[in-house]
Amino acid sequence: MDLKLIKSKDIQELKQELLNIKNTNADLQEEWLNTEEATKFLKVTKRTLKRYRDSGKLPYSQDVRIVRFKKSDLIKYLNRHYHSTEKYNFSEMERLKKQFDTLIVFSPKVAKVVGNVDTAIFLHQMLYWWERKTSNYVYKTIAEFQNETLLSRFQQDASIKKLVELGFIEVFLQGSPPKRHFKVDIDKILEALENYNCKKPTNEDVRKSQNEHLNCEKITNAFDRNQPIDVLENNKCSCEKLTSEDVRKQQILYT
Repeated sequence: MDLKLIKSKDIQELKQELLNIKNTNADLQEEWLNTEEATKFLKVTKRTLKRYRDSGKLPYSQDVRIVRFKKSDLIKYLNRHYHSTEKYNFSEMERLKKQFDTLIVFSPKVAKVVGNVDTAIFLHQMLYWWERKTSNYVYKTIAEFQNETLLSRFQQDASIKKLVELGFIEVFLQGSPPKRHFKVDIDKILEALENYNCKKPTNEDVRKSQNEHLNCEKITNAFDRNQPIDVLENNKCSCEKLTSEDVRKQQILYT
């Protein structure tokens, strides 16, 4: 039996021929698009397509006046300019919202019923966990509430005291060692909100409110500001306009 040796050079040439055959078959199977079809595929104008072609962004084949593009080249071009919606394609407000942590919301009406914003925030957060409870109570530590609402221990204690007084929640110890648990009375909260009078305050109510919060330091401009301002009866600052005689008497009193 005769044996023939094949040189490595011949092997390389054979590989190259096989590769050329493979590429030729691929080209024969390749889908080619004319200018009209390419513009529809890319959804651009003919002028834009020509600019892509002349700038070298898109390879093409030209026979006299007929220009054709490989569909695979158009797809590669689109993939090179693809931007994931994970990082882009969001409005500024949507991108801003993605940076937010958990949002804390509260009802202004609830804040009016309980007396302040801190207590309203605490109650809303308590209701959030009450809705998701797995037993007849809610167990949350001071640190957990502080992390969720940024309310300090002092603010939490004041809020709990107010909510207990209103009958909105109950606090009890359970477990070993004893841990603080909460129970929410939804009926009490509903009753308070339904009975809350949202009527518009009268002019008299506004005047009284303004008088209660009037800064009495303004009244003492006529005498030493470093002196105490509880100069009237019962150590209460009068919000009524002082006459010149009243001011004179006060000056004498602090002389």
